[in-house]
Amino acid sequence: MKYLVTSGCSFSKPGDYTKGTSATPCTWPEWLTHYYKPESFLHLGISSNGQELISRNVIHAVSNLLKEYDAKDFLVGVMWSTEDRKQFYLPNKNNLDYMLSPNPSPSGRHQWPSNDEYGTWHLQNVGFTNKFSQTYYRYFYDTTQSIVNSYEHVLRTQWYLEKHKIKYFMSTINDYTFEGDWENTAQIDYLKELVDWSKFLPAQLPWVIKNTKQFTKEEFFHPNSEQNKIYVDKIIIPFLQEHYKI
Repeated sequence: MKYLVTSGCSFSKPGDYTKGTSATPCTWPEWLTHYYKPESFLHLGISSNGQELISRNVIHAVSNLLKEYDAKDFLVGVMWSTEDRKQFYLPNKNNLDYMLSPNPSPSGRHQWPSNDEYGTWHLQNVGFTNKFSQTYYRYFYDTTQSIVNSYEHVLRTQWYLEKHKIKYFMSTINDYTFEGDWENTAQIDYLKELVDWSKFLPAQLPWVIKNTKQFTKEEFFHPNSEQNKIYVDKIIIPFLQEHYKI
């Protein structure tokens, strides 16, 4: 493996190790980089990110890399967020500032790709306190549509990676990432059946709670550095060795 691309939400966000200012990895993408030492890597995790941009930034990054490098040298890892998170693209010259603040997320405004000067993505979830979020989740959000969209983002990403014969694995931050107790067989089941679940690893947070002694009640219950290390040691690396011999 020469090139590693990872994506997700804050569970997958790179920290000081990626910046070269810490000797200790923190999140699972950083531990994976520490172990495999690829020639190049892109860690694309963003706090509060949802499935839409998780999918897009993987496809965007891999598409650019394929212009120069061979697909057989890639490994892609994706950890999906929760289904209720939503991204809205808004032009820079809009009059919605009063709707978009205050926002508890440091990634509320996200310029992606970096060369886009026309507008920004606004990351929203049900816990945000701005008027934009409160209006959307009160009047427009629907669980069925959100789950359908989530599965479509997963499928689009899988089909793209499989088209180019790229090695990949996926996981989720929680057991209820896509559905939880919600069922709507008419809209959801046919999409769920199309997903290649053999590429999915156990959801990180419930696995960490069950299998590590270091778990503490940190804000939002994010796994700490040691828990991420254990998850990589016990779950990700064995999967890669079994499926891809790496």
